[in-house]
Amino acid sequence: MEEIGRPREVKRLAVTLAADEVVRIFHHMNGEFLLIAQLLDCTGLRILEAMRLRGLRRHVCGEILKH
Repeated sequence: MEEIGRPREVKRLAVTLAADEVVRIFHHMNGEFLLIAQLLDCTGLRILEAMRLRGLRRHVCGEILKH
């Protein structure tokens, strides 16, 4: 067991954005996509959880499929 040694510490990237980064991203969005992004940011919902909200999936996914 002594030959194995200790595991190396892995450097990881940050998993959150700074407030100004979020605002800059929001400035490039509009309509339903901005609404969903703000909902995810403010509530902590995951994408699939937000899409399961009544009517949101049908409306937004339908728009995505049209493009």
